[in-house]
Amino acid sequence: NKKQKLNEMLAMKLETTTMAVIQKEEGLQEPPEDTGIILVGVEVLHELTSVASACVFLLGLMYELILAYLKPFQYTFEALQKIIMQLEQQEMSTKVQIFHIIFTYRIILAGSSFVQYLCQYAP
Repeated sequence: NKKQKLNEMLAMKLETTTMAVIQKEEGLQEPPEDTGIILVGVEVLHELTSVASACVFLLGLMYELILAYLKPFQYTFEALQKIIMQLEQQEMSTKVQIFHIIFTYRIILAGSSFVQYLCQYAP
């Protein structure tokens, strides 16, 4: 009964979700049962291999469907698209250009690879 109520509440929340990467889990299993993408309340992709691949698909969908970036994530998605994926780099916003310069400079100074840099500062 509790589980059914929780599932109903979750379904209602997902119906009003604009954009999300979701993972369905039963207990603490690794890897999760399912990873998917919600756009405007509809699960458009599922059974993806990881959150990372879901993020790549989400960027691709946004790019292809010309969806506007959500305000709080505007620069995050722009940085992923233009720096990491190297798409439309000539149209980078000033904030993302500054981030790119600082980020590149720090990696060069540290003399380490991109992965080592991320691991060093990961929580």
